[in-house]
Amino acid sequence: IVGSWTNYQDWDEGIGYTEYDEGEIIVRFKADGTGCWLEDGELDENFDWEIDGSALYMDYGDDDVEVIQIKTLNKKEMIFSYDGGESLEYYKAMK
Repeated sequence: IVGSWTNYQDWDEGIGYTEYDEGEIIVRFKADGTGCWLEDGELDENFDWEIDGSALYMDYGDDDVEVIQIKTLNKKEMIFSYDGGESLEYYKAMK
């Protein structure tokens, strides 16, 4: 998971697909367990992260910990699942 990933598409039950331009939304995971979100090249949020099985924990501080299911993770693609699969976020690895 370490590296930079660009969100290219989301799927929400009842809404359908939302497409994004490459680099519009980026998530970076560093080997030291920290990371950040970037929107349009600007820092949006910092977080600490860890993985336990297929669960990704993203800690934003102030007891705000998001738990995300990792549906797919390989060298090229990452898919996050929320709310029991009702929402999906699709990412591709950045070079």
